[in-house]
Amino acid sequence: QSFAYFNRNGSSFPFEEGVVLATSTAQTAIGPFVSKLTSDDSPLWLGDNDLDRIVNSHSVNATALEFDFVAATNSLAFNYIFASNEYQYDYSCQYSDAFAFLIKEKGSPDEYRNIAVLPNTTTPVSSISIHPKIDPGTGANGNAYTGCAASNENYFNGINGSNSPTNYAGQTKVMTAQTDVIAGKTYHIKLVI
Repeated sequence: QSFAYFNRNGSSFPFEEGVVLATSTAQTAIGPFVSKLTSDDSPLWLGDNDLDRIVNSHSVNATALEFDFVAATNSLAFNYIFASNEYQYDYSCQYSDAFAFLIKEKGSPDEYRNIAVLPNTTTPVSSISIHPKIDPGTGANGNAYTGCAASNENYFNGINGSNSPTNYAGQTKVMTAQTDVIAGKTYHIKLVI
């Protein structure tokens, strides 16, 4: 169960309700943040080819939610937060969790367009494309790391602590995936992390 409905339940989370997609069980997304540096996910949990194409990488532990909809207006907008445990130590300097909001006209042979991108760019939202400056330090394994420069830090909301409503090391600010559509046409949406 790597996806689920959620509600704020009196917490400080910025959305009243919505859907959570996770690369582990959705239940583990419930805060507060507790650092977990190892994964108990199955090595047989495959990635997603569409996400791989978007982020130019090989994904694992992918969760996707797909559906068709008929556009009622000429625009589509969807608010989301990208949260990740890759915001620990120097992981966001070298490893990338990523999210894509893919859309195309239903039945079209065209490839999906990703609209979960940094504003006014085609750069996908990931823990590598959005993170604060990472200072040199010592990792969980005791080895030293050199850190790296910030990447689009203005979209990063912060590192989480023991009062976080989510069990992730950090997250972006509220982001908006948006695109023009044609009212009356049927589109296929794929949300994938």
